[in-house]
Amino acid sequence: MTGDQLLPLPRQVRPSAAETAERYVHRLAEANHLRPSYLRLLLTTPPNSLGPIQLDKLAALAGRDPANLVRALPELVPRTRTPGRSRENEARKTLNEQRKRERFAAIRYDARLGMSIRALATKHHVGRRTVGKALQSEIPPPRKKIERQPTVLLGLREHIDAMLEANPAITAAAIWQRLHDEHDATPSYPAVRTYITTRRTARLQRPRLVDEPPTALAIGRPTNAPPAAATEEATVRLLHLAFLEIRLLTASIHNDQLIGAADQRRKHANEIADICHDLISWLAPHRRDDLADGLRHQWRTANTRQRRWLQTRLEQLGYDHHWLTDLPPDTSPPARNRP
Repeated sequence: MTGDQLLPLPRQVRPSAAETAERYVHRLAEANHLRPSYLRLLLTTPPNSLGPIQLDKLAALAGRDPANLVRALPELVPRTRTPGRSRENEARKTLNEQRKRERFAAIRYDARLGMSIRALATKHHVGRRTVGKALQSEIPPPRKKIERQPTVLLGLREHIDAMLEANPAITAAAIWQRLHDEHDATPSYPAVRTYITTRRTARLQRPRLVDEPPTALAIGRPTNAPPAAATEEATVRLLHLAFLEIRLLTASIHNDQLIGAADQRRKHANEIADICHDLISWLAPHRRDDLADGLRHQWRTANTRQRRWLQTRLEQLGYDHHWLTDLPPDTSPPARNRP
């Protein structure tokens, strides 16, 4: 879905001074009573890819001229990479390492001639510590890598740790969405993913007692399905997302567009409707206890695109779907124990 296929949102918001694009999208979503993570995922190419914000899509939804948005939010301008810059950096790094080795060799040669450390430092324009390192080894030591925690996660690490403790198998995308929707934060997905990977790696390396059972993180996924209340809530939110997405797909069809593109969007909307059509009946009071059976049937009878859509949306909702998405395809109808 490109920027010219999106309709402007009902309530428009003006960018503020010294405001980031992420914060502007957050305010735009709140003004239109949308979840910030949902609107943020619509602004990527392809949609729901957690990539950078696309200028044309944001301009279409905000109802503003792209040039004006660029002046207010300069970070929306895509960065241009200079061809060959990486090769130049590698060549410069190799040249610097070679010069260091030559300098170390010259220092060691002059030291064998009887020069003092002060004289060596003065002659080669280096510090005394560098002279000491050259005398200890002919190979220069590698540069120290400074480990810095991303400042964008200040005040959010405790919340992320709590989410990982409550559900070790939660995905990074689900945590990113909860930070946007529940904690009024705008961290980037790479920063969240890197921090989660670091925490999980440290937890896996922690020594485990002999009688301590392995955690769900070590196993790879939880052993039990989520409780019925979580499944019901995820289903309701899934239907809400499906309704909004169908509206976007059908409202963006114009007469001046290609017939093939319009047919593809209509087909995608019909596939989403087919998935969610039967789920509404499973939310009835007398069938709510069998909701898991309905989800299993929808998953097993769905095609590849429908299963991909269902899995992506459940991940966005932060729902643990492994008990469902690991099932093999099947065409048998679900068991209906209730009338």
